Amino acid sequence: MDSEAYNYYNKAEERLKATGCLFMCQSKNARFEEAIDLYERAAQLYIRNKNWAEAGQCYEKIADCQKKSGEDPLRSYEQASYYFCQVPGSISNNNKNNKEINKYLLIFLLTKFIHINY
Repeated sequence: MDSEAYNYYNKAEERLKATGCLFMCQSKNARFEEAIDLYERAAQLYIRNKNWAEAGQCYEKIADCQKKSGEDPLRSYEQASYYFCQVPGSISNNNKNNKEINKYLLIFLLTKFIHINY
């Protein structure tokens, strides 16, 4: 099932990088919406298999797409930070993902602070 998730992830990446007449005719927001849908499918498959880091990465990509298309990315950042924290040993100082996790938690908290105060 991870290969299916990987395929969805790669399709989303292709949507964002796509060029050509077919994609030029499509609005930028439509490409972001398609990519978000594909990343969401990949994330759900990763979650089902308890691949927390990959699920977090998908939600990070979703938040990036939402930001670029003018949507509020707060919920996606929150989900990314949640799944990164599910990685075994993620809170320990010895984990190489610790910097990534802290980055997402910080982004989430800052985004939430800005959202509440402005």
